[in-house]
Amino acid sequence: MRHIKKSYLIIILIFFIISCPNHSVFQGLDKPNTEKIATFTGTKLLSELEKNVDSQMFYKLLTDSEREQILSNLDDIISSSKNPDTVTKAASFAVDILINTDSLVYAVIYDLVDPIIFAITGKDITASSIFATCTEPIQKAVSLPLQEGLQVISECFYNLFRITAYYDVAAISATYGSYSGGDLQKYLVSGLVSSVISGTQDAMNVSSDDIKNISEDVSEVFVNAEQQDVSNILSYLFTEIPKKLGKTGLNIALAYKNQLLEKANILEKIAGNAGYLNLAKAAIKVLEAWAK
Repeated sequence: MRHIKKSYLIIILIFFIISCPNHSVFQGLDKPNTEKIATFTGTKLLSELEKNVDSQMFYKLLTDSEREQILSNLDDIISSSKNPDTVTKAASFAVDILINTDSLVYAVIYDLVDPIIFAITGKDITASSIFATCTEPIQKAVSLPLQEGLQVISECFYNLFRITAYYDVAAISATYGSYSGGDLQKYLVSGLVSSVISGTQDAMNVSSDDIKNISEDVSEVFVNAEQQDVSNILSYLFTEIPKKLGKTGLNIALAYKNQLLEKANILEKIAGNAGYLNLAKAAIKVLEAWAK
């Protein structure tokens, strides 16, 4: 009788496993080989990332060098592929990797009380006030020891810039249904914050190779603003970044406004793609108004 019960349980387990072809009951128990995954390219890399996109274990095990190698391989896919779906998938994987391997970036995007699509349309909300709200987690990082804080904040600004850039390059050609409502949050928050970086880049008329250095400089100015308890962080950045760079003629404020207009255009594409255009229209109008 005991053998019969045991056999019955085995049959139930086997039936459960084969009835769930797209989900393993052992998922999450095996440690992904991140070192090996980092060597993959092309469709093999996309296939492996598809398996691990929801695995917190994967992101936890991923070293900085492995992450950067995977991102570099995804960049190769994006630049060489003529298939919009492949480009969008590669860019989306890159975004998720950056969010889930940088705790400060994760906090900036997800720690808001209200979804950003609604937050920026609130009464008396300005570009300065929403920037301050979005950067609250970064403001808290100022309490870390100086060098550690600067490194963490600089990396956060840099990664937010990269997240925005991945959306910018993929959203233009993405086929309908490639994005979801969650992408509105990821793009809009990262875009609002990182436009200080991309705006500075545009004002200086330099290539993306200088973005990391710009992120470091902006981080130092940001920390100074927090240490001085500045009431309007965004305005302070507009004024002090040119001084930090030794280029007092730079109009960072104008460059930031131009960036907001670009973000409004891309947000419209992402929202339309995800089927949330009506929901996003008010936010798009706010960005356009701030840009003017």
